[in-house]
Amino acid sequence: MTIDDETNGDCRRQQTDSDGKPTEQVGTSGRPADIIALSVAHCSCDAHLNFLPPLWPVIKTLYGLNNAGIGLLTALLSVVANFGQILFGYLTDRFRLPRLVLLGVLITTVFISAIGFMPSLAGLTFCLLMAGLGVALFHPRAAALAAAWHPQQPAFGLAIFGGTGTLGYAMGALVGVALYQHFGSLKGLLPALVFGLGVAIAVAIIDPERAEEQTTPVFGLRRHLLPRLGQIGPIFAVIVLRTAAVTAFANFMPLLLEVRGTSLTTGGGAVFVFIAGAAIGSLVGGKIASRVDERRLTILTLLLASPLLFMAVATRGPLVFVFLFTAGFMLRCADYVNIAQTQAIVPEGASMASALGMGAAWGIAGLVAPLVGHIADVYGEPTALGWSALLPVAGALVAWGVRFDT
Repeated sequence: MTIDDETNGDCRRQQTDSDGKPTEQVGTSGRPADIIALSVAHCSCDAHLNFLPPLWPVIKTLYGLNNAGIGLLTALLSVVANFGQILFGYLTDRFRLPRLVLLGVLITTVFISAIGFMPSLAGLTFCLLMAGLGVALFHPRAAALAAAWHPQQPAFGLAIFGGTGTLGYAMGALVGVALYQHFGSLKGLLPALVFGLGVAIAVAIIDPERAEEQTTPVFGLRRHLLPRLGQIGPIFAVIVLRTAAVTAFANFMPLLLEVRGTSLTTGGGAVFVFIAGAAIGSLVGGKIASRVDERRLTILTLLLASPLLFMAVATRGPLVFVFLFTAGFMLRCADYVNIAQTQAIVPEGASMASALGMGAAWGIAGLVAPLVGHIADVYGEPTALGWSALLPVAGALVAWGVRFDT
């Protein structure tokens, strides 16, 4: 869904300056190697970060933590990784900071791989905060470059970038557990450093951040962002509502399945299928975005996601996986289309816009998890997830209230 002229132009607005004159895209020049490097780097970052959730029980025992302590570590990591993107998105656009993609990959890889060598809780916390810093450094700039890779289809570049990151996130949970079980300790995460360093070397050689002529004005909050918050707000709300539904089902669907007597492996498989569907959906949505009415794509996919989520909760047996996959597909189908719109509204600050559509949205959506957990404690997991399944409908209603053109 692209924003109409009354809401300050569509995604093609990225091709013009403040006077309406054509400009060149900032960032990549369309080399296939660029989008491959950005996408594999995204896969690596998100995979390393998602080593942790399945290993929280191990970390809890090793460092003598209670559930509140694990919750605090999770919150700290989320705040730095998600909300930190806003800070670095602004600094990137304001000061044209170099090599953030490479630096983000390196920092995330090194400090996640080093967790098993931390003898104290302070060392563990330091590693987690540094890994979150790496994620925050990486995402805004990398997402802006991914959108600029294909100027006529920014959502497609974002979808490739985002879809591989989502697949990496899904695989991370499986790989982290496999490494721990194979080596018998958290030090077993160290071999993942080899993959991360290999990705970093490839990024350094390909250099998707190579210096190019800068044709957009230097970004300023008061000049470029604040006057357009009214335009970004509805799109941001759609992204947050969609992401809140993803967060609720990714975290609490395994608990529902466990209550129904299934194994932990089944719960993990359910999350993997759900996230895999989301990754494929984002790729498909980004590819077809330029050929369809993006407003209708957003509304339709969100409306279809809701009953599929309900069916995933109500169904038992193998059909649960079918409904989770299709629900994930529909939920994320227009996700990177919407993120591309935030960049179109603020072409002078593409990294900042990416930080809002990705980091800030995920950070705010994560705040829904405690509420869903409370409802689950009081009324049960089916009720909590049932209410969560209404979130995409709310997102569709918000999208319905905003005017869009193709």
